[in-house]
Amino acid sequence: MALQDLNATAERLGQNRRTLQRWIKAGCPHERRGKGARGKLWFDYEAVVAWMQAVGRTGQRGPPTVSSRLLTAAAASGSAAAPAGKPATAADKLTPAQIAAMTLRVNLQIKQLDRDKRARIEAVETGDLHDVAECQRATLRKVHAVKAVHQALPGKLSQRIAGLFGQGLDAGELYDRVYGLLERELDAVQEEFARG
Repeated sequence: MALQDLNATAERLGQNRRTLQRWIKAGCPHERRGKGARGKLWFDYEAVVAWMQAVGRTGQRGPPTVSSRLLTAAAASGSAAAPAGKPATAADKLTPAQIAAMTLRVNLQIKQLDRDKRARIEAVETGDLHDVAECQRATLRKVHAVKAVHQALPGKLSQRIAGLFGQGLDAGELYDRVYGLLERELDAVQEEFARG
């Protein structure tokens, strides 16, 4: 097991240093030699290539695609050689029949996604399914309406409550009447909110 440093491994894989550093965070096998987190990174080239195949890394930008994951999963048989200077990938080990089968599966998945998308659009158009953003806006409008009614309650009820003080009621009875008045008004607001 001959170890190579970060620069040599990146060059051999045709990648840059940042890519290998991101792969380390994703679980790429490596060794850190030296003091602490600043130690020098060393890689076993064959172990890195095996890890790339196992997780579907192709060296391309972005996360592994559906097709690269399918290629990785189907790479158990075959023995085609990789191009010179490039690591062997799962695609190098596939037979034409396996590639055709995987292409068919991917195309079927794409067609199913298209059918699902068309079904969702149709459901929204017919009213069977509501747009999330529109539902959120409607709820927000209701909340603002209820808030406005609550904020208007003191002004609306102040005259009625002031009239109770002039009736010569004791504190307990006055409390009960004010509480009942507020309760009826709040119940009316909640019922209106529930009706929409």
